[in-house]
Amino acid sequence: MSEKDREGWKKLLSGGGGMSSVSEALAEPPSFSPPVPRLPPASQTTSGVGDRFYFSFGKPVDLADVDPKDKEACEEIYAKLKGDVEREIAWLLENRVKDPNRDFVRRQTLEQ
Repeated sequence: MSEKDREGWKKLLSGGGGMSSVSEALAEPPSFSPPVPRLPPASQTTSGVGDRFYFSFGKPVDLADVDPKDKEACEEIYAKLKGDVEREIAWLLENRVKDPNRDFVRRQTLEQ
């Protein structure tokens, strides 16, 4: 055992500075911000913590008759699907505001 190791053991056993470098690094809390943003509670007009998830699948689309090599047909289907998705999202956003049980606290009192 080297003289340096002996001194380290003496210090450790005597209670003088027995923290390892990892423990010393953890003596102070890390200075980085948490990866999850702090959200306000959800309200009737704004989204936040406790909000419901609103989703809709829309109508199924049969693409069996569409030739994937036909660029015009693909662009036509894409434009139709894009419009359908945008309408579904608009409907969800509109109905989210109208939802009387959107508020987390109100919803919890009803579900108990």
